[in-house]
Amino acid sequence: MGEVTFNFAGKNFAVVGASSGIGKQVTLELLQAGANVLAVARRKDLMDEIYKDYPNQITTAKLDVTNYDGWNDILKNFVAEKGKFNGSVYCAGISADTALKVIEFEDLQKVMSINFFGAVMFMKNFIRAGITSAGSSNVWIASVAAHIGTRGLVCYEASKGAMVSAKRSIACEIANKQHRLNTVSPAWIETPMTENLNEAFNKPKIPSERYILRRFGKPEDISGMVLFLLSERSTWITGADIIIDGGALGGGGV
Repeated sequence: MGEVTFNFAGKNFAVVGASSGIGKQVTLELLQAGANVLAVARRKDLMDEIYKDYPNQITTAKLDVTNYDGWNDILKNFVAEKGKFNGSVYCAGISADTALKVIEFEDLQKVMSINFFGAVMFMKNFIRAGITSAGSSNVWIASVAAHIGTRGLVCYEASKGAMVSAKRSIACEIANKQHRLNTVSPAWIETPMTENLNEAFNKPKIPSERYILRRFGKPEDISGMVLFLLSERSTWITGADIIIDGGALGGGGV
């Protein structure tokens, strides 16, 4: 994990979308730092296999995040066993090639339901008395797509832009108990989801000069910032959007 390490012993976190990509990396690093983690994803079998080395720290749960009423029992059961949560990370998300000329309402609804509506409804259930300790830190994984325009990504960019905007309003609402919410907006990260998009958008294996650091990102390039935002070193940061892009925006795009 590099030179910076965190100690989350005795702390409890929920990670939504924990079975792959950024969610998987964040979960593994939280476990390595001593945290108890509620790892939620659609593929519980993947989590059971990946996290078998942490049987005393991890609780896995299967949930489709569009089942907005499904959070109650999952969260309460964890709290009954481990205690109240200290924070959360929402990593669940999908993308799709949705050019305006071919887009259907169902396309927009599907992407928004997972990326944006799912995040909001999770937060509604998470920030409740008896579930989360005062002063919790919460992170949503957004995207630099919220700040730029890319052909064919109408739905994805709309959903990530909604996350970045809504986060500021929610941060105001939850601040009375010192709860915090921030977004982290990565550029192109090499994950199973982006592998499926490489062909659709003809992404080269080696980035153009637009990426100042001349490489695409990896999940571990994002997880360090997420853990920092979850830690007590970031207690005066809320409503912020942290862009991690290898210099892409400064270089002219992604």
